[in-house]
Amino acid sequence: MKVYVNGRILPSERAISAFDWGLNFGYGLFETIRAYRGVPAFLEDHLERLRGSAVCMGLDTGKLETIDREIEKLIRINGLEKRDSRIKIVLTKGVSMDVTCLPEEPTLVITVTPLDEERLERLKRYGIRATILDGWGGCGRYKTLNHLKNITARLEARRRNTQEGILTTRRGTVLEATASNVFLVEGNTIKTPPLRGGAILPGITRGKIIELAETLGIRPVECSIRKEELYRCDGL
Repeated sequence: MKVYVNGRILPSERAISAFDWGLNFGYGLFETIRAYRGVPAFLEDHLERLRGSAVCMGLDTGKLETIDREIEKLIRINGLEKRDSRIKIVLTKGVSMDVTCLPEEPTLVITVTPLDEERLERLKRYGIRATILDGWGGCGRYKTLNHLKNITARLEARRRNTQEGILTTRRGTVLEATASNVFLVEGNTIKTPPLRGGAILPGITRGKIIELAETLGIRPVECSIRKEELYRCDGL
């Protein structure tokens, strides 16, 4: 596969410096975007979240100005115009061999990979198994490259022979899953944990579900959810 790195299209195995601060220190952010037949979904929403997070982390966002064109070109170069794919944007602090010297410019990497559409159809039809991971806490409001908690939580879920883990506080309050936000269905109401406190990610799909729910006559509620409710709800 070909990838985008700071204005160049390169083979994936030549993508990033060994001295990049994203690789060495997790100093960076990422966004993952679904593309349907070559068209990115909610691209501007993802970029808005990325820019906001970058400001808080001291990352220069200048390289994002033409990113929509770069994504379109990368999809075309990889021959994915007619397939569903996963776009990943990675923005790091940049490259410096000396830890005492800040990198002079950020690193921007974009990858586009095809999705396994047959697997996705199976998941839609049969659903997934999930487990409750008590006391793990949330993963925070920023999608940083320091994603270790998400990864280890998912590994624990896999160890329990499930595909996803639902994270809770030590007091049993539901926060989020390892790779998604959580919604409960109760009759004509959908409930999801609130964003206040910064413990969970303000998911783009989460926001779109809340927006669309009201247009469909479904009542969205942001409220505290106890883990016991997961066993009593109509859907999850």
